[in-house]
Amino acid sequence: MRARPARPGVVIVANIGLPNAHDQMVNSWKDQIPILVAVASVEQDALGRDLTQETDHGEVMTQPITKWHWSAKDHGGIPETTRRA
Repeated sequence: MRARPARPGVVIVANIGLPNAHDQMVNSWKDQIPILVAVASVEQDALGRDLTQETDHGEVMTQPITKWHWSAKDHGGIPETTRRA
């Protein structure tokens, strides 16, 4: 009997919560548990304005433990980004 591939878990965090979620992402990576992490961010026009809910360098922080990283540039890009994940 063939083993069924693991179904990925889905996690949604606020942008400011990504550093806290990172610890559990590392645990999932080490245990080879697939997860999809969706990070709710500020609007693209507001990025770079040092808002309270903005976290710098999220991609750099997660790059060593992630397989892919995509960003939806607007609301219309969310379905395509989710499909690719």
